[in-house]
Amino acid sequence: MKKFIVTSMFLFCLSLYACQANNKELSFIGEVKNWFAIVTVNQSNGNEIYQIQIEYKGDNLQDIKTFGFYVKSKNNGVISFGGDDLTLNKEGVFFSDLPISNSPSTNKNDKLEMKIDWNGSSEEFTLLNESNDTK
Repeated sequence: MKKFIVTSMFLFCLSLYACQANNKELSFIGEVKNWFAIVTVNQSNGNEIYQIQIEYKGDNLQDIKTFGFYVKSKNNGVISFGGDDLTLNKEGVFFSDLPISNSPSTNKNDKLEMKIDWNGSSEEFTLLNESNDTK
């Protein structure tokens, strides 16, 4: 009985390790004068799911009632999403798990282009993968 329990625990641990080995997270970061953004791409089980965090760095947070953004991939054109009439929290941050997913197509060498519009102003910038790994 002990051998069965030990063997079962070993197989369970091995399966957890195998599942983790298939997970990959890429974080693309960029900033300009008024904005900082992170797009996180989680790849697992044949899917790619996105999260976005946008932070206002300027001095007039109280003047921003709503803003919009658009993100697209410069390299492969697969990633393309955005939002309008969004609001920042009292710290000037917007965070969202995006309700979209794709089959994994993003890689660490991709570059994302972001455009943010607010109060009749606009800024565009590039988001680059922060990791230097070779996976």
